[in-house]
Amino acid sequence: LTEAKNNQSTSTIVVQNLLSLSRSESGRQTIDIATVALVDVVQTCISDHQETANLKHVRLCCNGDPRDLRVGAHEGAIAQIVSNLIDNAVKYTPNDGQGTGVMRREAVTAGIEVQDTETGVDTGIWHEFLSDFSELTNPLRELGGTGPGLSVVKHLAPTFGGTVTVESRLQEGSTFTVRLPLVYKSRRWLRLQ
Repeated sequence: LTEAKNNQSTSTIVVQNLLSLSRSESGRQTIDIATVALVDVVQTCISDHQETANLKHVRLCCNGDPRDLRVGAHEGAIAQIVSNLIDNAVKYTPNDGQGTGVMRREAVTAGIEVQDTETGVDTGIWHEFLSDFSELTNPLRELGGTGPGLSVVKHLAPTFGGTVTVESRLQEGSTFTVRLPLVYKSRRWLRLQ
């Protein structure tokens, strides 16, 4: 039953990712922008992946100072970004490893880092992973990747003025960082087309 539930969750993520990429590439994506509290989104995403992490004995935790980290974005899109990164951290971390989400205030941005303790990949190779569907030919495919997850992260972050970077060291793990502009006052709803 647990495996069926995990497969259903994976299928849902795949469908959401494919729809996001399709809308993004067609130029027909409409997104409502509002003020989003990052701590709520990150904690929900960690909770959503906790059962899968427990099966691998992977510890998920959230660190940093999340007080009042608010960004102008669409909550569902931010959840999709964070969920894809946490999903990858759980998937590629060996049993008994750790995935960590770190939120921090930077000068004018909120930084969301997702770190894992997987075997790591040469940083130069990660640019290929951030390409559309590159996982279809990637050597980590056997670990259960679905393909478009990092591509979705790459496409969604700039929609809200954000950036995505990755650092990875062999035998140590990888850190994906998404930086999004902070919102200091409540914003009205905007529509991006």
